[in-house]
Amino acid sequence: MNPQGRMPGYISRKFLISGVVIIFLLGGCEGEKSEQGKFLSDKSVENMAPVPGGMAVIALSGDPDGLNPLIRRTAESGSVISEILDTLTELEAGMVQVPRIATSWELGSDSLSITYHLRPWIWEDGNPLTALDVAESFRLFKDPEVASNRRGFFRNVERAEALDEATVRYHFACKLPDPLSRTQHAILPLHVVSKLKPGDVNNWELNRKPLSSGPFRMVSWEHSREIILERNKNYPLKQPLLDRVSFRIMKEPATRIMAVETGEIDFAVNVSSLDAKRLQNRDDLQVM
Repeated sequence: MNPQGRMPGYISRKFLISGVVIIFLLGGCEGEKSEQGKFLSDKSVENMAPVPGGMAVIALSGDPDGLNPLIRRTAESGSVISEILDTLTELEAGMVQVPRIATSWELGSDSLSITYHLRPWIWEDGNPLTALDVAESFRLFKDPEVASNRRGFFRNVERAEALDEATVRYHFACKLPDPLSRTQHAILPLHVVSKLKPGDVNNWELNRKPLSSGPFRMVSWEHSREIILERNKNYPLKQPLLDRVSFRIMKEPATRIMAVETGEIDFAVNVSSLDAKRLQNRDDLQVM
């Protein structure tokens, strides 16, 4: 995450548009090095370039309830999943959908379908990610046996079909005002989930050990303490500058604030308005 050039690299574009108050550390003392990597000492951060390498440390307010997007319910899970799994398109600043796995898309002439065209993509284990993965993932979101809490969101999207390995089409029950957002969902690896029972989704190994299609892959998860991600070397788009990301589990708000003030962590989310107001004038922190 490098909105002003001080942090060594970036988490990813996704974390910056989460819509919550974030406080993050701008840098360390002159000449200082830390576990998070190399910091820049000059407090004038404008017009400074990102620095490759290092690790960013983010405080989460609780343990994720799982890393399977089909059944996850907490914001903490979403924060981690968004760094591990990419989607067909992505909502950026200005509420504009931009290409990710999909290079382009078009609405059907009757507005009752939308077709996406996929770029070549692979999972972290080297297997290809194709339109078949996309269509099967959507079917699982709609499957009553899975009982995904997002199932209702897709009630007017009838089905997704793979026209070929690089083309997927969604069919609607009626004309939708927001077809792009209504066809946004995480994608799971077909070569893994096809061997699993939907009714047993709460016990899938993927819940704890997800397979990455995004900029980072999971290295370890020590419950109630820390989740470590590292750069996914098989990521097809531009590689993140950070080597690693650490999500530290800090349930107490006061503990999170103290940790960011002392430099133990780089990012604290869900900051109270009182703490944000108190810290917004510090020149070594930034409140968003």
